[in-house]
Amino acid sequence: MVNRAVYSIYLDSEVREKARDYGLNISKICENTLKLFLQRLEDCPTIISETVSTSTNLQKSPREVQLE
Repeated sequence: MVNRAVYSIYLDSEVREKARDYGLNISKICENTLKLFLQRLEDCPTIISETVSTSTNLQKSPREVQLE
């Protein structure tokens, strides 16, 4: 069985409404996208080292990370 926990994310209201209108499962989309992103990080050591070196900054202020 998969361990699950409750987390909060902040979304733009319009984005949330559109997703809801389409019947999208935001939680599952976020989970699957994070899995893909983590896999890409693991496949590219350069990205990992850059991410680790900025981790202290990430704790101070949120940053957006975009997949190409």
